[in-house]
Amino acid sequence: MKQIILLLTSLTYVILTSCDNSAGRKKLDLTTIENEEILIENYRISEITTIHQFVDITDKRWDKVERILEANDGSVDSIFISQDTLYLQKTSEQPIIYDLALIKFGYKIILLEPNKE
Repeated sequence: MKQIILLLTSLTYVILTSCDNSAGRKKLDLTTIENEEILIENYRISEITTIHQFVDITDKRWDKVERILEANDGSVDSIFISQDTLYLQKTSEQPIIYDLALIKFGYKIILLEPNKE
């Protein structure tokens, strides 16, 4: 009986720790784009059921990081910086986007339609 309780406790611990949403999650396929003022990080994080894509912006002057996009994996293809605007190129007509900022650190964020080829 003690072995069954120990097994169930161990299994519960493994399940609960695998669901941890802490900041220590590993950034997969990390790519960066930067200019004099900001740094953009585009990466994926593997969740239990899906892989999510994230885009973070860092203000270099204040060393402050803010999230500008959270979406299903593969929702954004390319990211461009032009003056005070960030352009995010969508991969499909209707990507699944959970969170998208409009302005961060004085930069406008524009979602571009996918390329028609």
